[in-house]
Amino acid sequence: MNHNFHLFLAVAVLLFLLWWMRPVDAAVDTTSTYNTTELFHELMLAMNNWNKQMVTHYEITTQRDCLCQAKYLQPLKIEVNQTEIVNVRDVSDGLISDLDVLRFSVFTVDELFDVIQHAIHQNFPGFRVGYHPEYGYPTSIYFIDDSTNQVDDGNFILDVSNFLPLSQWQMELDHALDLWNDHDMSHYGYSFQRRCEDCPPEYTQPMRIIVEEGQLKEATYLETLDPVPQSVVDQGGSPTIVQIFDLVQEAIDSRATGMIANYNNVMGYPVFFFVDHDIVRTAGEDEVAMLCGTMMPYSILKQNLNDHKERWDTLGIMSYTFTLQQQCTGTLCETHSLLELTQRYTVQVIDDQVMAVDGMMLDLQGNSSSQLQRSSPGQGSDIGFATDPFPTISELFEKLEQAIDDEPYKMDVLYNETFGYPTRIFIDQMEGTQSDVSLVANIKLLGVEEIAVSSGTTKKQADLASLELFPTIVAFILLTYYTLL
Repeated sequence: MNHNFHLFLAVAVLLFLLWWMRPVDAAVDTTSTYNTTELFHELMLAMNNWNKQMVTHYEITTQRDCLCQAKYLQPLKIEVNQTEIVNVRDVSDGLISDLDVLRFSVFTVDELFDVIQHAIHQNFPGFRVGYHPEYGYPTSIYFIDDSTNQVDDGNFILDVSNFLPLSQWQMELDHALDLWNDHDMSHYGYSFQRRCEDCPPEYTQPMRIIVEEGQLKEATYLETLDPVPQSVVDQGGSPTIVQIFDLVQEAIDSRATGMIANYNNVMGYPVFFFVDHDIVRTAGEDEVAMLCGTMMPYSILKQNLNDHKERWDTLGIMSYTFTLQQQCTGTLCETHSLLELTQRYTVQVIDDQVMAVDGMMLDLQGNSSSQLQRSSPGQGSDIGFATDPFPTISELFEKLEQAIDDEPYKMDVLYNETFGYPTRIFIDQMEGTQSDVSLVANIKLLGVEEIAVSSGTTKKQADLASLELFPTIVAFILLTYYTLL
């Protein structure tokens, strides 16, 4: 009997100690305290971050959690414009008509900051909060408030998600559109690829798209050069840049679930566009990404060419010497047995005709040849520069104009801003195909000879220089005259 009593007493003491040492749940610890100074500091940083973003029009999704009726637990989409709530929708059922639900779960970001500040002031137990690292808005709030007589159990639990910075998206789109329109891109070409999980392959293959006067002129697959089927074109599978801008605007207006739009800093066109919403009707996909690259602004290239050609023609330079180095690579160069000019040549032009070329020429096998050949007019017009390796500057301008009209895959031209002649030319007809031709030409004007002017300037420039010195000469004569008086 005595043994059983001692055993019972030992078990009772052990159970009491286990109960005494049990972990206490912070959620129900109504006496817990925290560092209010640190919490206020975090709140101020988050508020400053939010205000710095200057997001005036946005949408968030809020969801409460409590021991309460199911109608209070539904996630709500809240649209805010200029600090005012303009629209509230239940994610599943649409519009909300129950005022109790609106009072219980609907907040702007600024109102959520007020809730957090009040909770810290009141030292509510169990307080926890999270902020978005980029925008600063609250992403989660939790504390216990038994002083209120609400529909919940006293726990304030709120999650914020699906933040859509509508004003920022619109501002970025408007700025990109302004850049694009400022460049007056009436004629351009670019590479395009659509990425989506369930799209047919004819929509997702990389394409080369040519646009002229705002209309689709040509769409081909980059890898095969085959034309894109008309059925794909009709379904928006080969869009112009303006049509992609329209898709971005539609995503903003329809409050897409998620959107990313990155734009070129110079010309404004979208380089990457992703949207998660059923707004892109092609093949019925809900998520789609579009990549745009290798933009060729043919209208800008043509205008730049005309401006510099006019500068060269105005100077009237007919006799000059320049150095030229060309590199032609690709299957067409080999097919036409073209010369690969890998060293620099000095070309002398008299009365706008090539009269002499110094240096030796290397053929494709590396053998040297002392005989220089120029193609006859019209010969090899399919690849321009490479078949006529020693053009005059005037002929270079003509070839550049033809190259732009041929709408190459890549093209870049640098000009001398004083004389206007091209100093570097790069042309790539079509990357990664059997018709690939890459041409690089480096040009340097060594001097000009015209009407007894051999110092590197034309007679027109010499006359202009004399006129600029005339006031100085007159002033010197007058000063000397008055000094002698």
